[in-house]
Parts: sequence; structure tokens; C-alpha cells
Amino acid sequence: MELASGVATILVILFGAYLVWWFVPPRVVGRLDITNTKDRADVTDNYRKTIGQALGAIVLIVTFAWTFYKDRETIDLSRAQLKAQADQFFEQQLQTRDQFVNQQFIAASGLLKEKSVGTRIAGLYAIEQIAETKQASDGRNRYLIPAIRAAIGFIMSSGDVGQSGNPIDRKIPADVQSAISILASLNMSRQLDVDLRKSYLVGGDFRRANTKAFVVANFQGARLYGANMSGLDLTSAKFDGSYMADWEAYGAEWDAKLSDLEDYENTRQDYTIDFTGAILNDAGFDNVRMGGASLKGACLAGARFYNTDLSRAHFQNANLGNTASCDFKGKKAHFYKAKLIDADFSGVDVAEVNFEKTNLAKARFLKAINVDRAIFTGACVDEKTELSPSISNKLERCALAN
Repeated sequence: MELASGVATILVILFGAYLVWWFVPPRVVGRLDITNTKDRADVTDNYRKTIGQALGAIVLIVTFAWTFYKDRETIDLSRAQLKAQADQFFEQQLQTRDQFVNQQFIAASGLLKEKSVGTRIAGLYAIEQIAETKQASDGRNRYLIPAIRAAIGFIMSSGDVGQSGNPIDRKIPADVQSAISILASLNMSRQLDVDLRKSYLVGGDFRRANTKAFVVANFQGARLYGANMSGLDLTSAKFDGSYMADWEAYGAEWDAKLSDLEDYENTRQDYTIDFTGAILNDAGFDNVRMGGASLKGACLAGARFYNTDLSRAHFQNANLGNTASCDFKGKKAHFYKAKLIDADFSGVDVAEVNFEKTNLAKARFLKAINVDRAIFTGACVDEKTELSPSISNKLERCALAN
């Protein structure tokens, strides 16, 4: 229908052009003062030639324009087809790449089940590399979360809890340490909350600068003898019911070590958990045996040590909260019913800190700050407690069983 309409329009235009070419020149010449018939015919013929040339030029221009228009349509169509083919090819390439990476990920995950430690480490680092560098076709990194889960699962499945003997003699193997390092790296922006409950983490090194991987992490019931978490952000982490006591780590050697305090101080870093300089805001340590733990310079705003055994713990220069550099909702650390035998609070501001019903036998507070403003209601002391007489004389003596 459109073609017939276009043809009809062209015929009308051609017919109109013919009428102009045939009738207009005689009428124009007729108005001129030309009496000679031959001259009149020559002038008329010249007019017709001029009009014919003009019409020919117009037809040529229209033809060129029409050809250009049609060629452009053809070119645009070709471009669209080429783009569609290129997009299809690109999508196929992306799908092929995704399938290849999926196969890589599956193969690397399979290596985690091998008996060889070296093979398992290779599998872990292959998973890390895939998670760090491979983007899916939709622009997202679909391998990051599975990689983090794989690292967590590997750590949890590599336990050694059932074995007897000194746990320090069975520190985690290199593949588990690699999984911890990979987890700290991949989860730096805390894509997932880490759950390592009841995991065997003896001697594990968790240190990683600027990582948020272990914020709100769950270490409840985990074996943490000799673990190093110094400088780590452990805000709101849960350690309730975990195992980190020095006397458990030393095992049969404990009595000999305790009889030689110099030897104990020289070796304790290999046996006790290290929280030096860690951020432990709102961290939970209720009912934990963490004798000998190092909390030097740690931020402990709002940390909870209810009924916690902190015998021989080092708190030197720790910040117990409600300061500009260490704060959690204005809360201070509290030690209600904690065992603080021989704990060292040198350089610690203990103002408004709750030490109610604590065991302060041999505890060192002489170099602590604002001791007179701490809460010691119901606490007990012994003759070796380093506390000003004005405070210690008001407190009961600790029972020998403690």
C-alpha cells in the first residue's frame, strides 16, 4: 500500500514538472516584446532547456538523496545486525568463562578434601585467587561469599579437639593457618559474620591490618590456646565458653612453670592468647578461663568478664572505655565475680569500673589510675594484693580455696 502511494506521488510530480516544462516557457516568452517568430521559438526553446536542466538537476539531487537515505538504512541495519552478533558472541564468551571459572572453583574446592597439606593449601589459595579476581557476567563477584564460606568450613572441619595431651604440642597445621589468613583477607569488609564456634584454633595467627573480618565473630567454645589476635578488630565478638587458660595450655608442665615465674614469663606468649592492642568493644568473655591472657593496650569498652578467670592476665595500659579513643555507648568494661588473681592493671584508668565480688588476691593496682573511683563492693583481697590500704582494709580476705 505504501509502495503504490509512493509511485502515485512520483507520477504526479513528474506530470506537474512536464506541465511546467511545456507550458511555462511560451507564456513567459509571450510577455516579451519579440515579433519575429523564429526568435520567439528560439527563446522558448532556450527556456525549456534551462527548465529541463533545472528539473534534471532536481531529479539528480532527489535520486542521490534517496539513494543515500536507502544506503544509510542498509548501513544502519547492517550495523544493528553486526552489533547483535557481537553481543551474542560476547555473551557466549562470558557464559563460557563463567562455566570455566565455576569448574575451577569446584576443582579447587575438591582439593580441600585431599590428605596432603600442600595440596589443601594449593586449593585454598586457588579459591582465594578466584574470589579476588573473577567477576561474573552480571558484574558481581559471585565467588566471594562461597570462598569465605569455604574458608570458614575448612577451619571448622579441621578440629583436633578429641585428642588428649598438651594442646600446644598440636598447633593448627599450615593449611588451617592459610585458611585463617585467607578468611581475614577475603572478609575484610565483613561480607559475612564469621562463626567459628567450637573450632580448634590452637596457635592460630589472626593478625591482619584494617580487616573487619572478625567483627561480631563467634568463637564460643573454641580452643584458643596460644592464638594471636593482637591489634585485631573484635568488636562484639563472642568468646563465652572458649578455652584459653595458661594452665590448660601448659598441661603437665604447669606446676614446674608456675614454680619458676621467670621461666613462665619468658614462655607465656607461646601458650596464652594475645589480645595486645586489640579492639574488644562489647566483646563477651563470660565464664571463660583465660588465665595469663595479654590484654595490654586493648580497647575494652563494654567488654564483659562475668565470672571469668583472669588470673595472671596483663591489662597494662588497657583502655576500659568511655574515652574519646575507646568507647561503646559510654559503657566501661566490667568484671563482676571475676577471678583477678595476680592480674596487672598498671597504667589502667579504672574509674567507674565494676569489680564487685571479684577475687583480687595478688592483683596489682598500685600503678592503676583513679582506683578510688572503682567499684570494689564485695571483692576480696589477700596480703599480696597491691591496693591502697584505704581500699583494701575495707574488703574481706579471700578464702584459701580461691
